[in-house]
Amino acid sequence: MLEIARKKLGEKTDLRLGDSEYLPFDDESFDVVICTDSFHHYPHPKNALTEFRRVLHPKGRIIIADPYAPTPIRQIFNLIMPHTHEGDVKMYSEYNIRKLLENTGFNTIEWEKVGRTAFIVTASN
Repeated sequence: MLEIARKKLGEKTDLRLGDSEYLPFDDESFDVVICTDSFHHYPHPKNALTEFRRVLHPKGRIIIADPYAPTPIRQIFNLIMPHTHEGDVKMYSEYNIRKLLENTGFNTIEWEKVGRTAFIVTASN
């Protein structure tokens, strides 16, 4: 993915490979952290959110967009996911994602379902 991005963007952008739990950036480096279609892969989501919060400015915002499924389907997916070897860990409900964000110090949390299969949540630092 980085190679494709480098070919498209050239030297205009600083692209780095990093671990969501150990971002290669200084404290308070960003106004916004965007996480799209990857949060369900994180084995330690609270650690990743803590790290996202660390790199955000005090009035920064986080945006997470991830897959969504209603309760019975999501529960079945969550039972199957660890056995697929696709890297999926957990699909989150609105309640779960709100609690994770609250427990890592985020506030003003707004959650919105997008279509039938996704959600977007924003929160401030």
